[in-house]
Amino acid sequence: MDLSNHQRNDWAERSEYWLGKSQELPSNKGQIKRRDRRSLLICGHRARFQIDRGTLFIRNGFTHYPQEREEFRFFRGDPYLPSRIIIFDASGSISLDVLQWLGERNIPLIQIDWQGNVICVANMNYSADAKLVQNQLEMSNSQIEIRKLVILKFKNPISTLKMFWEKYEA
Repeated sequence: MDLSNHQRNDWAERSEYWLGKSQELPSNKGQIKRRDRRSLLICGHRARFQIDRGTLFIRNGFTHYPQEREEFRFFRGDPYLPSRIIIFDASGSISLDVLQWLGERNIPLIQIDWQGNVICVANMNYSADAKLVQNQLEMSNSQIEIRKLVILKFKNPISTLKMFWEKYEA
């Protein structure tokens, strides 16, 4: 199916709108300050983690050219500290002070390679539900692969989209 220029422009405008919404911090006018703790994803070449004057300073890596480098600074009592930091297929540096800083705030640091394999997990203080852990272990030992599970997760939305498209295409 070929989209018209008008449809492509609509798609681009909606994408820009939702991208902007996803990066907005919540508005709490007149309310108690709410902690919106999102995950932080770091990727690319030459990512950098360091402690700078008591703050956590993170510089995202380069993934394409041209690109402006993203920088993040988190203070000790910041209500918007990330719930976890995920390093996805990145190269760069991290100091031991960063690991200590994250550990003091119970912020997990997870490193994943380009194939989705977990390389390293740090600062994972949690109490697990024994039944959930048992189910996860059984699933990991079964013949069902993650790829098959992902394919199953996508089948229903694809069929729904096909029905929607056929209904409004005419």
